[in-house]
Amino acid sequence: MTASTLHSLDPISCEHPRVCRILIDGVPHIVKRFDGNRAYNENTLYTVEQLSKFQDAMPMEFCIPDFLIDTEYRIGAFSVREEIGSVTLRYVLNSDSFTHKEKIEYLKRLGLLLRKCDELRKMRHMRKFAIGDIQEENILINPTLQKMSVVDLDSCRIGTNHSSQAKYLTPYSLAMYVPDKYRLARFFAYIDVNRDSDLFCYMIIILNYIAGDNVANLDIDEFENYLGYLDYLGFNKELLSAFYGMVKSGINTNPDYLLDSIDENLLNKARYV
Repeated sequence: MTASTLHSLDPISCEHPRVCRILIDGVPHIVKRFDGNRAYNENTLYTVEQLSKFQDAMPMEFCIPDFLIDTEYRIGAFSVREEIGSVTLRYVLNSDSFTHKEKIEYLKRLGLLLRKCDELRKMRHMRKFAIGDIQEENILINPTLQKMSVVDLDSCRIGTNHSSQAKYLTPYSLAMYVPDKYRLARFFAYIDVNRDSDLFCYMIIILNYIAGDNVANLDIDEFENYLGYLDYLGFNKELLSAFYGMVKSGINTNPDYLLDSIDENLLNKARYV
């Protein structure tokens, strides 16, 4: 990992106070600034350094930060190469430009990536690794190259760091109903990430596609009633069992091999209202 100086790099655009687009050696990059909190900055810097250190072992889908950026004479940001031509998984799942079969294939590829993470955790230094903030906005799809990429990895669990908050893992999400599986991070008001939480987020993405809405914030009765409705419609029982397992004790199951069973003809009836 190399260092650049932010004030010597001309921003292309800054659509968020902490995120902007710049050119580094003529290549578009996304720069994410640290938030100014010392503990957070130190944790983020450690996370980025660990990702870089073990980059060769990481799945090829991971967008690993490649530059640390000096801002006002200190490390204050990092950058990743911009994925030109990519759209978010959210766009893909909500767009009529992609077929149901294509959407299922991308969801299956995300499940395959989580299986690669199972292999990664066999390394001594990666036993607690978890992606963390798995959500539709952090998964990028390049339809032309048929490429999937994962961004925002500074929220991952790696080494001895503290993972950051994940969209679907708040204390107000379904995860709160299984505190022995999804534990609150010490000193923080969010859930610490692990293999089970990664699979929880993955299954939330699948269910969001089926339901046409965010199911993560349903209460437990609403969630189980909805799964009962999917059972009534004829959804695969093994797939539903994996979904039920999200809110039960015990390890979560990766349902990627069951996604072909999702019948496109049932999706309109399966919308959550």
